[in-house]
Amino acid sequence: MHKFLTVLVLSSTLALAGCDALSFLLPNTVTVSLVNAGSLDVDGQIFYDDDESALNLLDSISSLDNFLREFGQELNFTLAPGETMNFTRSCSALQAIFIDDANVRVLGVVTSDDETNVIREGNDFTCGSTITYTFEYSDLGLGLAIRTGVGLGSL
Repeated sequence: MHKFLTVLVLSSTLALAGCDALSFLLPNTVTVSLVNAGSLDVDGQIFYDDDESALNLLDSISSLDNFLREFGQELNFTLAPGETMNFTRSCSALQAIFIDDANVRVLGVVTSDDETNVIREGNDFTCGSTITYTFEYSDLGLGLAIRTGVGLGSL
């Protein structure tokens, strides 16, 4: 009987407090993982942005990737062979993201490059998601392909 009363009091308290009472249980970040699956260095740029209203407007009138290049946050990276790099942003800070101009270099010369499409929060990933970009290419550094995966939870 004591447990029942405790559950009843707790449930009533949470119901009166509203939806925000349990918000601490919900994820509030997005994790991005960059994985170099090959035997050469990969470098590139990530662009992301937090302005949901501007992104929604631009979605219908312009190119989101150009907007992100011009006004978004830029993160440059270099991944050693087999290296994985992770970073996390708040859900409000990461509303759209893409990789621009990823390169494989052999002796300092770009042998292959690729980029990804823009993906958006709400359409392609959600708060709490882990976005994984895997860089795959031949042993000679040719045919770079970036595989994009979205999963739930963090690493």
